[in-house]
Amino acid sequence: MPDLRLRGEASAPTSTYRRSVDVASIIMGMSIASIAWICFVPWTKLRELREAEARAATEGRDSDPT
Repeated sequence: MPDLRLRGEASAPTSTYRRSVDVASIIMGMSIASIAWICFVPWTKLRELREAEARAATEGRDSDPT
């Protein structure tokens, strides 16, 4: 197993390895963040919609015209 620490003349191969691991970690983090965003944003919109409907109900008018 190669030594993964960065040292003098041996830094070129290990720095390439470390850079590829960093890119993979960034891609993984971005995918997790995008999935969280896709799940989080609709719930906030739903909460805002429920609050707007509650305000409309307390003002005496029904938001549903049927």
